[in-house]
Amino acid sequence: MMHCNTVKGHRRLMRALTIQAALPIFTIFPPILLYGLYHLEIINFTAIEYLVYTLFSLFPAISPLVTLYYVRPYKRAVKALLGLNQTSSTEAQKDNLVSTNSKPY
Repeated sequence: MMHCNTVKGHRRLMRALTIQAALPIFTIFPPILLYGLYHLEIINFTAIEYLVYTLFSLFPAISPLVTLYYVRPYKRAVKALLGLNQTSSTEAQKDNLVSTNSKPY
């Protein structure tokens, strides 16, 4: 049986991996579809030609943001960098207890 914190960590990791695995569906395939429709002359807007390349850049921009949000040490570092650090003392003690009491495999 896994420890409660381990289970929570695994759930966060699975959620982050699921979101990162789904990102191409929303960030890669729509530009490909637009590109194909433009070259098949089904869509005849010049803006679409430029929009395709802009949409392709969303995947490399969003993927690290998912990691920064779901990986707790990264999230804390970003919050501290932005001055949004509102960690309660009990949460800090709990994290310190987890990191000092963790056993190697």
